[in-house]
Amino acid sequence: MPHAGLSAAGCKGRFSSASPTNGLALLSSRNASTRHLFGFINSWPKAILAAGFFTLTNYVIFEDVLRHGAVITTDHLLSFAVLVGTFAAGHWFWPTLASKEFGTAAGLALLFAAGTVYCVLTSAGRNAEALANKAAKVTEANGPYAELERKAQGAKSDLTEAQGKLTAAENGAKAAATKADDVCRENGSKSWKCRTERTNADAAEGRKAKAEQTRDDKKGASIMAEARLSVATKKDTNVDLKYAAKVLGYIGVTVTDDMLADIVPFIKSVFCEFATLLFAAGAFGHRRGTVPQSETPATVAPPVEPSRNRPMEPSRNHPVLVVSRGATVPRVLTTVPAAMDGALVLLRQHLAVHETVFQSELVDLFGTVSKSTVSRWCDAWERDEIIVRTVSGRDKIVSLAAPKRSVWRIAR
Repeated sequence: MPHAGLSAAGCKGRFSSASPTNGLALLSSRNASTRHLFGFINSWPKAILAAGFFTLTNYVIFEDVLRHGAVITTDHLLSFAVLVGTFAAGHWFWPTLASKEFGTAAGLALLFAAGTVYCVLTSAGRNAEALANKAAKVTEANGPYAELERKAQGAKSDLTEAQGKLTAAENGAKAAATKADDVCRENGSKSWKCRTERTNADAAEGRKAKAEQTRDDKKGASIMAEARLSVATKKDTNVDLKYAAKVLGYIGVTVTDDMLADIVPFIKSVFCEFATLLFAAGAFGHRRGTVPQSETPATVAPPVEPSRNRPMEPSRNHPVLVVSRGATVPRVLTTVPAAMDGALVLLRQHLAVHETVFQSELVDLFGTVSKSTVSRWCDAWERDEIIVRTVSGRDKIVSLAAPKRSVWRIAR
């Protein structure tokens, strides 16, 4: 009896089938299938964004070195190491958790949390220091204005003091004139008492005139100082934060510019931290790509018992499949495999031709095993890194695992 084998030439997209009662059913056709696309970068735009935010965060760490020529210290290197470790821990946390490596996932979560707190707090502190330096420079630039403001305040104080002295002099002159009138009325205008009081009254009037002149001089000086101050320019600190506080006040949020000066650096640091992490997750992700698949349905050849009296030889319709590396299909695989090893050999042969297959179709491919057995076998093969599975709706797509080529590739 001719051997019922498989051939690369005779099964381009299909296996022949003789009857539905032989334990091998027709495999479903699919318009597309998912293959594992191994590459260094999955999305160039996201990779560029992640690199940009990562560079910006590093610039904050090394700003004193880049701008002011400071020496790179141990703190710089440790901060950089914590930053890289934080991003790496956050990037590999979910794949590790999905692989049910709970101990490693917990460690990555701890590293990410600790690194995030450290990076955010130190970056926020450096931003706050930058704001303080900016305020100091503004204060220094406002030196001439501050001097004019001080002089204007001094002139105003002198005017107030001169006005007080003038008021006292006016009251004294008025009192002296009243007293002189009373004394002269009682003792006569020719008496020495009257002449004395008149002299005192004249002196009081002189002090009043002098106080009035002083007041006028101080008033002029104050007006000039205010005029010079009004034409001078003054730089304000945290103008943007004051405006932000004003806008927030319109929507019922009461904050001050000093509060925003503490909050804004923290928000910027958190944004850069998570932006780098999220864009890196998209750029160097753990997904697989979808490629078109032939719409021709794939079938499996029926098992045919070989002859006991003569050796197995290929027939015209069912030649023996010659797989890669020159190995021919063993005679035991001319029937549906009932053991795990035989099923793996048949699966390898099928994937060598079709590249992918849905897990639900493996029951039809193997024929004599249950769905739970197929699932258990696939779990074991995936743990041994023989195959990889990708979720596709309510089913899973099975394909051979790619060989490990280089340690420089991103771990998935």
